[in-house]
Amino acid sequence: MYVKQGILSASFEYPTGGREAINAAMDILAGKTVAREITLPSRVFTCENIERGGEWLKE
Repeated sequence: MYVKQGILSASFEYPTGGREAINAAMDILAGKTVAREITLPSRVFTCENIERGGEWLKE
């Protein structure tokens, strides 16, 4: 809302990683190998892209 009003120039959305952590823990308990690093998708919202739902950030 603040981005849309022009109070903020950008805002970011970061996932918590809870789902990925539980899935990794379950794989470890099952004896599977898990990735050492898991990159989670994030979005940036600006006044230019907020109406389209933001823009996904690339690695």
